[in-house]
Amino acid sequence: MRLRAAFERRKVQIAIGIVVCFAIGLYLHFIVFATKKRTVGDIDIDGGVMDSESVKAKIAYLEQQLKISQDAKDAVSILFIIPTVSRKEDYLTPTLQSITSQTHYTSVFDTYHSPVRLMLVNHNLNSETHVVYEKLKKERQNSDKLMDFYESNKVKNAENKILQQTTDVVFNLELALGKYKSVKYVFLMEDDWHFCSNGMLALQYLIAKANNNEPNWIGLRCSYGLNGIVLKYDDIRSLITYYKNKMVEDAHQPPDHAIFFWMMSHKEKGRNIVSFRYNLFEHLGVESTFTGRESRYNPKCYQVLYDWLQEGERFHNEDCPRDDISPCAKQDQNTVLVDWDVSSEDLHRHHFPICPPSVTSEQEAKTNACRLK
Repeated sequence: MRLRAAFERRKVQIAIGIVVCFAIGLYLHFIVFATKKRTVGDIDIDGGVMDSESVKAKIAYLEQQLKISQDAKDAVSILFIIPTVSRKEDYLTPTLQSITSQTHYTSVFDTYHSPVRLMLVNHNLNSETHVVYEKLKKERQNSDKLMDFYESNKVKNAENKILQQTTDVVFNLELALGKYKSVKYVFLMEDDWHFCSNGMLALQYLIAKANNNEPNWIGLRCSYGLNGIVLKYDDIRSLITYYKNKMVEDAHQPPDHAIFFWMMSHKEKGRNIVSFRYNLFEHLGVESTFTGRESRYNPKCYQVLYDWLQEGERFHNEDCPRDDISPCAKQDQNTVLVDWDVSSEDLHRHHFPICPPSVTSEQEAKTNACRLK
């Protein structure tokens, strides 16, 4: 009996051993199958040892991804082109501060590493030192990725100031094409215009709304002269060609007039100039390249964009009384304009609710943040 019981126990142990071995074998088979290298042709897509052709293919793929990554790093949503010359007063520093203090308001632009870049170009001649520019360059060139500093070709065109300015504009545009390859928009500026409070937000709003209402626009206007003009990067080459032809045909046409006629030449192709209701800049100085411009009316921040401009580039309130861009879509009686101006006590109050009967004076209306009927 004892011998038989021992034999039965032995059979059970052997059976358990067989089951355990089978389970281990099945587990090992699953692991080997699951981790087996997968290939497409000769290329090992899971890594590991590859033949020379596979190595070349994988290197090419990684190089392509690196280039895409680098392009994104260097990409700029909007490039501010700011030419500068020496002046009796320092207007450049406050102009730049008015921009850099608002660069954190760039959420509407593409989420690139550098949504905004400032391209400063020194147009002083070799014999003249631009003290303010050189100081800024020394302080910020190696530490600030927001600003890039360049020198012009220092070429002087006889005594024709208009031709000189046009030459400088062409130099700036060609420099932008040569130095920046992943730019969406170019913003033309001058070095003595203060960017209004909330101007960066308003600028993004203008671009977004123009893209929605007039996606094929040729230019956006939000200030005066050769300041406050938004262009698409892909249109810059066409503008350069136009300027160069004008320098031969009509060297006395100011570049801010020439750019208007260039934009208007695209109107028959269905590409409109879109004008913002509000002026986003305030002129700091009284100096001007052109005679007669020093004493004319100087529009303030967020005043309606009308004075100085020609018919096709000013805001048309009579056509768009309830909108903030022109040309505008069909007017909606319920449209409420965005209130950008937080600095004025009066200009923006037309958006406030009607005052209750107890408020009867203008001073009480200001205190109660409402408006009289």
